[in-house]
Amino acid sequence: MQGSRIDEKRGYKRLDVKGDVLLKAQSGGGFLSKASLDDISFSGFRINTARCFEVDEYVKFKLITNFSETPLNGMGKIRHVERARLGSYLAGAQFMDTDSDWRRNLIERALRARSKARSGREKFVKKLRLAAKIAPLIILFSLIAVTIINAIASNMSEKSEYDRRLRDATIYYLYHPN
Repeated sequence: MQGSRIDEKRGYKRLDVKGDVLLKAQSGGGFLSKASLDDISFSGFRINTARCFEVDEYVKFKLITNFSETPLNGMGKIRHVERARLGSYLAGAQFMDTDSDWRRNLIERALRARSKARSGREKFVKKLRLAAKIAPLIILFSLIAVTIINAIASNMSEKSEYDRRLRDATIYYLYHPN
């Protein structure tokens, strides 16, 4: 969302990382909630969730991404909650008792995954540009081929017409000798 206070308060650069987050309130028996991971930074993450968390609420979480084989488990503190569309909420959580090496590894894997995706997009764009350069040549050669085929067909039909007339003339003179 534009102008979000999370954007303004984030101490580290955010990475758009998609995944799932399982959250459980630390206080009491706890409520288990599943949320969608929106982005992550070294200091925290943002989720899109159906549950409205309270600011300063402590949560235990399990962060699951498609590029990491092992989920990141830890504790966080909800720092910001904002109403999103269709009754959902955006919440920003700060890492609390979460291993910094584990977070660093997760960020590095996210950067590698993003770099790999960018590399794949760049290869696709490069192939697309090559195709755009080659397309006019293919069209030109196709037009030349069609022109040649039309000329040959036209020539064959003229020859066919000539052969037909010769045959008709031969038959006429065979049956009408005078």
